[in-house]
Parts: sequence; structure tokens; C-alpha cells
Amino acid sequence: MSNYAASHERYATMTYNRCGRIGLKLPAISLGLWHNFGGGDAMENGRLMLRRAFDLGITHFDLANNYGPPPGSAEESFGQLWRRDFAASIRPAVGGRRAPCFRRWRLSS
Repeated sequence: MSNYAASHERYATMTYNRCGRIGLKLPAISLGLWHNFGGGDAMENGRLMLRRAFDLGITHFDLANNYGPPPGSAEESFGQLWRRDFAASIRPAVGGRRAPCFRRWRLSS
């Protein structure tokens, strides 16, 4: 577990837009993890980018199974970094996938 503490100002500094019928709030800027999080990239560099992005209010991270290089390594790197720095602050939504409206929410977004 890391000693990272997110900026308390992170949501005040970013513009968020509502999307879809349920009004999901997404930041005006997302962080794409295409070539900066692959197997050949330094994990510490990726960690610093994720922390800075999160501190600036970026809560949407673009990943794909072919991002790397090699393909798929960006997802693995992101997972390792996220688990170490952020996972302790994540709580499942009330009801999670068992919530009565989960399917409707997912389909309407």
C-alpha cells in the first residue's frame, strides 16, 4: 500500500459533463494509456502520471486490450498501479450488480 493522498481540490479544478440518460459525470479530459503504460515503460513514470491526473480531477482512463507495447500490457500496468495507490479508497456501489435497476442503468448509459 502506498502513502499517496489525493488532492482535496481535485473535483473543483475539473469540468464534468453529464452523459447518457442516467447522467454519468465524466471529466472534460481523459487520460489515454496507449503508449505510456506498456511493458517497456517505467512503472514509476506511469504512477506519477496517474497520480497527477487524479489530482487534477481526471477520473476517466482510456484502456484497450491492445494498448502497450506489447499489446495488453497497459491494462496490466494500470491494474498494478491502481491497486497499489487507489484501491483502498474504492467501495462497491450499494447493491452493486445485484441492485434492482443495474441492468436498466447499464443499458441506458
